[in-house]
Amino acid sequence: LSLEEISFNTIDDTCAPPSKFRYSKTTVHIIRDSRQKCLTLQEYEGNTCLVALFLQGNNLEQEAKINMGSYISAPVMEDKRPVTLGLAGRNLFLSCTPEEDKADTPVLSLTEVTNIQGKRNNDLLPYLFYKTQNTSNSTTFESVAFPGWYISTSQDEHKFVQMKPQDDQEFLRDFVTYPGVI
Repeated sequence: LSLEEISFNTIDDTCAPPSKFRYSKTTVHIIRDSRQKCLTLQEYEGNTCLVALFLQGNNLEQEAKINMGSYISAPVMEDKRPVTLGLAGRNLFLSCTPEEDKADTPVLSLTEVTNIQGKRNNDLLPYLFYKTQNTSNSTTFESVAFPGWYISTSQDEHKFVQMKPQDDQEFLRDFVTYPGVI
């Protein structure tokens, strides 16, 4: 009985899980809250913020144009469409991340991202919102990373756009989206 030597090679292989979200396309939109307040960019303490206010006439040029990146999710959800919301002409995207010292409370901020379409899985989650079309032709934007939290505006003018829980009755979470440039 002779023993034959068997050679083998060790291969280190890591498999990343397939992305749950796949990029589809980007379209430009104007987004206003249900009271028709416009979203505008303002500098505040050295940071760029999104603020909701009423604009008219020549001031409408200040209204932010939003690049809405559509994604296909697995599994597909009939009534919810994952989207990213970026500022047209800039590398700034709305993101929903935990508030400092409060992991269960999210904050909405503008984050600079050079290649949003290159992000996958957990790296993409803070930038994704479920866009849901309601029967009244209004749209809501729910955080994918923080289910039950929605992009919202204050009843008052000149207030920051922020994240609020679904049961909040004080803030507006319904928006109207206009495709293209008005």
